[in-house]
Amino acid sequence: MPSPWDFLDQFPPSVVRLLARTGRGRAVRWISDEEVAIGSGLTLDRVNQLKVMPAWDRVPLADIRAFCRGCQFDPTSSKDRRIKVYIYHHACQKNNSQPFHYLRSDPKWPEFQRLLTRLQILPRSA
Repeated sequence: MPSPWDFLDQFPPSVVRLLARTGRGRAVRWISDEEVAIGSGLTLDRVNQLKVMPAWDRVPLADIRAFCRGCQFDPTSSKDRRIKVYIYHHACQKNNSQPFHYLRSDPKWPEFQRLLTRLQILPRSA
């Protein structure tokens, strides 16, 4: 059985940030950096630092918990992983839609595009 540390390795800060969304179906909306900061109790600068990190290695546990809470995603929760990752991925495959399509209408799309490309979720030319 995987440990909580294994799940943190599978869901680094940048992935947790990309999964920060609210709503269902066509009402899915990305949670803004400001909302993450408010929900986490972290500063906006700290949220911006964490969201581009490739791993949790140098992040204090208190910041990990706060950031995940602000993103409304707990990588150690099977329910969160099932709903926010696996069901979303299955729905995208079933509907033949591109993952993270709801981010494309956000004014910060270029920032997300760079992050998705860095994580190799989007091809470099996308």
